[in-house]
Amino acid sequence: MAELLANLIDNALRYGATGKEVTLRITNNPPSVSVEDAGAGISQDDSMRIFDAFYRSPQTQQAGGSGLGLAIVREIALVHGAWLNLSSRPDFNGTRISVVFPGPRIGTHLKRQRAS
Repeated sequence: MAELLANLIDNALRYGATGKEVTLRITNNPPSVSVEDAGAGISQDDSMRIFDAFYRSPQTQQAGGSGLGLAIVREIALVHGAWLNLSSRPDFNGTRISVVFPGPRIGTHLKRQRAS
């Protein structure tokens, strides 16, 4: 999980508008973590490929990196049964990547219990 979060934050800092500020949101219903930046956003064409290993958008070649960060995020999320949600311009002012985990929802009255 630390690597998932580190990769999301690294990408937000690298590609965000100022490269200095990101927003981290953690919610409990549904259980999720989101990393947001105010950068240029991700084009519709790129949004279909950014989680592919070694994919680098032609618009971001100068930023360095190998194109593995978001592929690693996707693999870690899948191992945890989570799914990814991408929001970008024009619907969101920048880019937001959310990792949504399975778990009890409010109203279900389910509780996680420790195995005995």
